[in-house]
Amino acid sequence: MLHLLIHAAVHKVAEAIGESEIGKKVGNTIDDALNAGVNAVGKGVKAAGKIAERGLEATAAGVEAAIKNYNKSK
Repeated sequence: MLHLLIHAAVHKVAEAIGESEIGKKVGNTIDDALNAGVNAVGKGVKAAGKIAERGLEATAAGVEAAIKNYNKSK
């Protein structure tokens, strides 16, 4: 029974903190940090995609050059 009372009290305190101005600021700060992290991951994925695209273009150019050299050597 005591455990349930303590549990309920902790929830009430947490709820009050969440509704307070400081709680809202902390919540907003956490949200901002999470958004910044998501944006950073998105930029990293985009950059990785560009690098992969350049690698594929270089590979294609290498294959084209090899085909031209092969055709010249016939």
